[in-house]
Amino acid sequence: MCRDATAVTHSGPEEYARHVLPFVAAAWLAATRITQSPEAARCLVRTGEFSHGELVLPLRVELAVDTVDGWTAVQSAISRKERAHHRRVTRTLSPSFSREEGWSDVERFYETMYLPTMASLHGDYARVMTRETLDDEFALGRVTLLQMQVDGAIVAGALALRDDTRKVLTGRLLGVVGGRAELRKLGVFDVLYFELLRMAADTGYGSFNMSGGEPFLSSGTLQHKRRYGAHVTAAPGPLGEAGITLEFSGSRTVANQFLFDNPFLARGAGGQLVPYYFHDQNTGPRLELRPPRDCTPPVVVDVDLERPF
Repeated sequence: MCRDATAVTHSGPEEYARHVLPFVAAAWLAATRITQSPEAARCLVRTGEFSHGELVLPLRVELAVDTVDGWTAVQSAISRKERAHHRRVTRTLSPSFSREEGWSDVERFYETMYLPTMASLHGDYARVMTRETLDDEFALGRVTLLQMQVDGAIVAGALALRDDTRKVLTGRLLGVVGGRAELRKLGVFDVLYFELLRMAADTGYGSFNMSGGEPFLSSGTLQHKRRYGAHVTAAPGPLGEAGITLEFSGSRTVANQFLFDNPFLARGAGGQLVPYYFHDQNTGPRLELRPPRDCTPPVVVDVDLERPF
């Protein structure tokens, strides 16, 4: 595990720090600090010995599933493992679902499910949709709430935003009653994702936007969404345009270990994302961490031959 002090810089406003700090902290990099840097969008790898040149990681990536061909096609693109997991959970819970668009239901979900769940999952690092933003989205008529019941009681919900012009349904908020960890562990979020995908496919939307994640293939969020057949792009707007720079103040061994553990997606030609994996003679590349759809073929780097740091 990496224990040397590390700096993670990014371009963009200071509040962007929250988009990358939780991941890096979870990657066992102690004494992590995040600072704003205008240079961060320019490169991740600085040394001229690295033949792949300067790499830029988007601060945020976005994952989406094509739903234009209907539910049967969507199901076929979901991994066998995820489909089997869904069958087990639905057999156990026998859930039912309802779609709500009234303010009282939306407000109750926000206060009693979404906010407690974010606090339970992320603590001080939680990034939440503000009440003001929710009010604005509701006033625009874009909000649909999917509620999940088990044994007649509401246990979880998912709030989606409709873009009827672009025919895109975006999964925006998830929550379980009281933020209870035992409900999350049962797999209710997976069941909700299936129902949101079904809703998008059955109601004429061409795409279901699963929202964003970090550009690291070791991210559980990215790997989970990948299994639904999602394709990946840099997030639109400032979050995708901003870049990340990792700087290690400890030994090169520590830097290499971080790269071994956390292959990433960097910007490539034409806007496509390129998966980068790292290895040496003792540690193989983590190719089991597969990239989402629409990436270029992966680049595998031997750090004994090329020194990224």
